[in-house]
Amino acid sequence: MDFQLRLFNWPDPGPHVIALAKGTIDVDALRQIFHKVAEMTQPLPHGKVLIDLVDAVLAFEAADIEEYINEAGPDLKSESPRIAIVFARDIERYDQLLRLSVELSNRGVNAAAFSSLKLAVDWLVNNS
Repeated sequence: MDFQLRLFNWPDPGPHVIALAKGTIDVDALRQIFHKVAEMTQPLPHGKVLIDLVDAVLAFEAADIEEYINEAGPDLKSESPRIAIVFARDIERYDQLLRLSVELSNRGVNAAAFSSLKLAVDWLVNNS
């Protein structure tokens, strides 16, 4: 797995963090991504995060998501950034990312999964 994080400050309220990931994403890779996102957004009030997994291959199961969410605790509870996860709708593991966003939401993290970059950006910008 290869990923990059970038911080952008646009006129829209709140700083923006964009994470681009490609390659195989297993639970450890997911943990790394969210840990880095948490580190970067901790000092940023009302941050907005776009995690782009369009070029990634998911290699985790539904049970892995629940285990990760239960372990992640502090990493997921920073300053409550809005997190949009974008993926290709035709990916084999579509349900896992939807479940991930639901599990994050159930834990108080403002997260949603999208199959369109435009829909994700609209959600981040328009629901401030």
